[in-house]
Amino acid sequence: MLFGPEYFHASVQWKEIWNAFSQPPLFLVLNGKYAEVGNVAAGEYLWVDASAIADKYTRLKTFKYWMAGAYPGFKDYYKEGGWGNGLGFTYDYNNGKLFQDMLNQANAQGAKYLQLITWNDFGEGTMIEPTLEFGFTFLEQLQAFTGVAYSKNELELIHRLFLLRKNLATDATAQKQLNQVFYYLVALRVDEAKQLIESLE
Repeated sequence: MLFGPEYFHASVQWKEIWNAFSQPPLFLVLNGKYAEVGNVAAGEYLWVDASAIADKYTRLKTFKYWMAGAYPGFKDYYKEGGWGNGLGFTYDYNNGKLFQDMLNQANAQGAKYLQLITWNDFGEGTMIEPTLEFGFTFLEQLQAFTGVAYSKNELELIHRLFLLRKNLATDATAQKQLNQVFYYLVALRVDEAKQLIESLE
C-alpha cells in the first residue's frame, strides 16, 4: 500500500520501477490515484478525505482489489500545528456514529478488506485506541462488528495490565509475572490472565 503516489505521477515511471522486481508485490494506491500509476497497481484503498462516505465506494467494483476503511473522526490540526493552511475539513465523532456508519457501509458494500484508519494518530483525531475522552468506545464497536466473544471486560483487563506495568516498574519479579499475563492474553487465556493480575493487585 502506497500513501500516494507523491513523487512519481506517470504510469511510464511506475512501469520502469516495476521492471526492477523479479516478483512484483500486490500493490494498492491511495483512492483516486490509480490513473497516475497504471496497471502495475492492483487497486486502491480508501483514506480520509472530504468526500461523503457513500461516494468513497463508487470505485469499489472498478478493481480486483479494493480496501475499505473506517475511522472514528478527523480533526484538521495542520494549520494550528504550523503546516500550511490545513485541509479544510473535519469529521465529528458523533458519539461513535461516524465509526459505526463506516463499518456498516463496508459491510453493506461487500468490501472484502477493511483498514482501520489510523489506530493511534491522536493528532488527526483518528485514534481507535482508548482515550480519556472516549474510553473504549471504538474498540467496543470493533468487538461488536467482528462478532468476537469478548467485551469491555477484556479491554479493561488489558488496561489493568498497563497500570501494573507502570506501578511495578522497578519490581523485576512482578514484571516477569506481567510478561506471563501478556502471554495469557495473546493466547486468549483470559481467566488465567485475570487471576494473575488480581494476585499482583
